[in-house]
Amino acid sequence: MATQEPLWNDTVQRYVLLHDRIEELIGDMDVKEAIGVASLLGIKGDNYGSCNPENFQTGDPTHVLSVVYDPEKEDVYFAYEEGTVLKGEKADWRPAACNEYLWLNLTEWW
Repeated sequence: MATQEPLWNDTVQRYVLLHDRIEELIGDMDVKEAIGVASLLGIKGDNYGSCNPENFQTGDPTHVLSVVYDPEKEDVYFAYEEGTVLKGEKADWRPAACNEYLWLNLTEWW
């Protein structure tokens, strides 16, 4: 479908970005870096690395949850979208990756 091409191109570009960033961090990826990699995939707009609200004026507000799991420590770091979207307008909406990440240790439950 003709309407899918921009979505496909955006997805391919994001996965190339993911690959390149992981290659740069081999052996040096800590939790902060892992969160940074995850956020690159979730920030929408013209600049994947920018949380400037003007960056969210293009595309649909779709990044509602961002999660990083550290299996060694059984820690989960997560962030969620914030704000309001009104009839397709962005209003005060921010994607998950542009908000503070919270921490949860899963060993407390198993």
